[in-house]
Amino acid sequence: MKFCYFDVVLAAILFCIVAKTASCPPPCRCHQNLYTYCDDAALTSNNLEDVLLNTPATTIYLDLSLNSINYLPSEIFDNHPQLTNVNFAKNSIGSISSKVFVPLTHLRKLFLEENKIVVINSGLFTSQEKLEILRLDRNKIEHIHNTSFENLVSLEELYLGDNHLYEIPSLLFTNTTKLRVLDLSDNLIEYIHDGTFAHLRNLEVLSLANNRIRTLQSYSLNGLINLKQLNLRRNRLSVLQTTDLDAVRFSLKELDLSSNSLSTLTSNMFSNMPKLLNLNISGNNIELINDSAFFGLSLDKLLLNGNKLTKVWRSSFRGVQRIAYLDFSRNEISRVETGAFDSFNEFIFVLDLSENKLTKLHYGMVREMKYLQVLRLAHNEIDQVVNTALKDLANLQELDISKNKFTAIDSKDFVGPLNSLKLFSLQCNTLIRFENFNFNKGIQVSMNLTQSHVRARSVNVSWPFTKGRQLYWSMTIKCVDSNQCPFDSKPQYLPAYKESHVIDKMLPISQYYVCINPVFANTDVKVEQCLFIMTSEEVITTTRSSSTIVNSLGTSGASPRTSSCAILSLIYFIFTCFCWN
Repeated sequence: MKFCYFDVVLAAILFCIVAKTASCPPPCRCHQNLYTYCDDAALTSNNLEDVLLNTPATTIYLDLSLNSINYLPSEIFDNHPQLTNVNFAKNSIGSISSKVFVPLTHLRKLFLEENKIVVINSGLFTSQEKLEILRLDRNKIEHIHNTSFENLVSLEELYLGDNHLYEIPSLLFTNTTKLRVLDLSDNLIEYIHDGTFAHLRNLEVLSLANNRIRTLQSYSLNGLINLKQLNLRRNRLSVLQTTDLDAVRFSLKELDLSSNSLSTLTSNMFSNMPKLLNLNISGNNIELINDSAFFGLSLDKLLLNGNKLTKVWRSSFRGVQRIAYLDFSRNEISRVETGAFDSFNEFIFVLDLSENKLTKLHYGMVREMKYLQVLRLAHNEIDQVVNTALKDLANLQELDISKNKFTAIDSKDFVGPLNSLKLFSLQCNTLIRFENFNFNKGIQVSMNLTQSHVRARSVNVSWPFTKGRQLYWSMTIKCVDSNQCPFDSKPQYLPAYKESHVIDKMLPISQYYVCINPVFANTDVKVEQCLFIMTSEEVITTTRSSSTIVNSLGTSGASPRTSSCAILSLIYFIFTCFCWN
């Protein structure tokens, strides 16, 4: 059979193409000649060109993350114009050739986060008209030229967080009109220029968290007509005017103003925000909420925790339609005005007033909250429930009144939620009586034991819950800090009629965790009565007489020198006694 010379040459060329296409550089892993993974392969800028030279020409996804590359030279992508995804994350890149990305006209995703880039020059992304996601976060970027992103007309997500930016160039986003997500958090930005976001009509998420912004102007957010999430957490805002939010008032769903320095919420500040669902104003210095500050709002969550509020006035929540989750914890609230939440009392499901200065729980605080499911009042100074304050809470499932000043709890004060409660927390109260509770449905109750007569090797404990329907008591004792524990880990059982118990065989200066819990026929009812107990130091007293000491010396078989020293010590002891007498 004769072979044509042309056929031989063609076969050789095809073989070379196939061999080239099928090759994979040694430190990398290739899949279907489309995905090349060179991550964590100890690559540097010196061998980067060789690796790319041997990368399959059909590769569309290239991962070069977690290496030691510090410079991106030009022409390394000349043979790979088909690439759509390139990942350079977590290298040491500090310098990038202005022409390195020119061949990548099909690039859609570029990851350059966690490097050492300082400047983004104009012209770096001239060919990336199809780029959709660009990550430049966690670098050291101090400056971005006004025209650096002018060709990124398809860009949808841009991450510039955790850099060293002091300002945002006013024309930076002129052509990135398709941008939906913009992260500028964790920078050093102090001011937003007029018109900075004017062209970002499709932006939905904007994060400016953890910067140094002191004020917003009425024009700062102009153009963001479709913004849904705005994060201004951890800035230096001390004043917020009603007009500052006008540009985003009708589109926002989530607004985070937490950890700033706001002291007052002005009237109608958040009114006419029909789509707002989550509002976070926690961790400020708010002392006053003016009339109708939240007028018309229908919220999933309002966070006002960690402020300096002392009172909650009804006028502050005038016109509110709904707040499903309301958090007032960690303030200094001593009074909640009667009917403060009346305008939305049927549309509140979680109310948190823990860590305040409330002294009483009265009916006007929670009246007609028939759909409330969680009420948190822990860490206040409450010592009583006034006039069946909870009678309307027919659907309450969780009630936390731990760390207050209750000494007695009676079921008549909790007639409203008794049939619905699933979790009832009373720890860290000085409870003596927990009376008239007969649990028929599944519930978990937690409270403290009371200790008395604490000695080195024993302690007397009593418990508030006594006259229930328990079958018996189950007692467990755990040694907290002792290597030699005198107690078995298995529970001990006490008869149902007992109201106190003396625990002995304890060790001096030792800590124990003791629980004495009732056991019911209904195993879904769990009442925990526990306490940490610290035993005292054992006092040793000597009652032996001097004659006994002399006799013991005479019979101990001690050496003459030792006996002489002991006798001299005894004489000195007797002499001292006489002198004192």
